[in-house]
Amino acid sequence: MIRRLAAPALLSLLLAACASTADRGPPPPASAPSGPSAGPVRPPIKPAPKPAIKAAPGVTSAALVYRCAGGKRFTAAWGLADDKVQVSAGGMTKTLPHLPSASGARYGDGVRQIWGKGDQAMLEGFPGGPYKACRTD
Repeated sequence: MIRRLAAPALLSLLLAACASTADRGPPPPASAPSGPSAGPVRPPIKPAPKPAIKAAPGVTSAALVYRCAGGKRFTAAWGLADDKVQVSAGGMTKTLPHLPSASGARYGDGVRQIWGKGDQAMLEGFPGGPYKACRTD
């Protein structure tokens, strides 16, 4: 007997719950606060812009001076015609063609090679080298 009464009662409760949510309509968007305690709406916070790198591969064709570990130094003029770089180190100046790289800029001729990314570079194959842990002035 209890089962006969429980089934209709349960069905009535389920239908009442469905009807009450259907009458309310869609909920307001999450970003649109409402009510007396909602407060002012604030614009989204924008991240601070990254500082512009003034000395890096591809940024300028002017010769950049790199200072390296051990007091070594060299110059590199990136972004020359035909995508080349001119490097001067250890009393030698060479123009090197672009080479594929996964990250940064890489130039070389099979004997000499320069890698650059941001304000850092590394140079091999020049007199006095290798030039490691190098940064622009």
